[in-house]
Amino acid sequence: MRLTEGERHIMELLWDNGPMSAKELVAALWARIEWKKTTTYTMLSRCIEKGMIRREDPGFRCVPIITREAVKIEETQRLIETEYGGNVDLLMTALIGQGQLSAAKLKKLYETLERMEDDA
Repeated sequence: MRLTEGERHIMELLWDNGPMSAKELVAALWARIEWKKTTTYTMLSRCIEKGMIRREDPGFRCVPIITREAVKIEETQRLIETEYGGNVDLLMTALIGQGQLSAAKLKKLYETLERMEDDA
């Protein structure tokens, strides 16, 4: 599921803190990004409609339905498909070629790949 920037603000709070009331979210989002109450409630409605969060009553308690990990996986797959034509090798080459991976990170990646190969 692709998150807008506003949806991500809400989901990050819920992922970090667990279920929160709409009132708590209003206060947290005001403190973090100065969203007005109406903006927060509009975004909460969108998140509910999209199936990202579930509303529980009483108290308009917001419970995350989607996980951070599921969003990361889907967004990574979308990146690979749209920017690299589905070719993970091109993504890795781009990361390595741009110096995005240090020697230590490359070593860790290599070890991870070896473990995955052994498990296969």
